[in-house]
Amino acid sequence: MTPLPDAVGPNDVEAGAWMRGRQELPVPMVGDRRKKHYRHPRVAPDKTRRNTLTFAVSDEEERILRAYAATMDMSFSEWVRNVLFRAAGKKVPSRTRGGAPVEGT
Repeated sequence: MTPLPDAVGPNDVEAGAWMRGRQELPVPMVGDRRKKHYRHPRVAPDKTRRNTLTFAVSDEEERILRAYAATMDMSFSEWVRNVLFRAAGKKVPSRTRGGAPVEGT
């Protein structure tokens, strides 16, 4: 009876394997996957909210404020925006063009 050769598993490395080039994997062709809805902005460029305001609070204060905003069923940013505009005595500006909703919203 002849001895069986050692089975080579998928994770076994042969001597000198590190000297070989890397295996080229096939690249699937998926086509153009970019989204097409960027042609029409959802919000007018002058109404896009991209500016941040920062203020410092303790961990405890942050939990209290975020929890209160959650009880109002609002995001923290939305709640803070309403509170700040109310304190300034101003109306929160609309995010629409000329009072009509922006196309795509």
